[in-house]
Amino acid sequence: MHPNAGGYQKMADVWFRALQSVPGSVGDSAPPTSAPTTTPPTTGGNCTATITPGTVWGDRYNTSVTVTGSDTWTVVIAITSPQKVSTTWSGTFSWSGGGYTMTVKPNGSGNTFGFTTMTNGNTTARPRVTSCTTG
Repeated sequence: MHPNAGGYQKMADVWFRALQSVPGSVGDSAPPTSAPTTTPPTTGGNCTATITPGTVWGDRYNTSVTVTGSDTWTVVIAITSPQKVSTTWSGTFSWSGGGYTMTVKPNGSGNTFGFTTMTNGNTTARPRVTSCTTG
């Protein structure tokens, strides 16, 4: 049986607290509990992309994006310098703008994709959806 998003968050919270007791294993950042209020869903051409923050470690964090309204979509995400995306899943990804603009298209894995971002010293910035288009 696979957990749903709520189950993943509960597991991440438990493991994060457990790892905090191990010196040097994770930073002082607490995992986010909800989507940031500064990143509302972006819509365009009957498509909505919603960012959900995931697990936070001292030097990186996970993000998932859920697209609704279409199965043929393109989502553009802005990454703040000097942060860099290190890992991606469940989408077809390409980059421009020196690696700070990420374009994602579906790869047959559904309408939710994700990525891990290395903070590279900037622990406050988070990715922003700049567009979601269909077709």
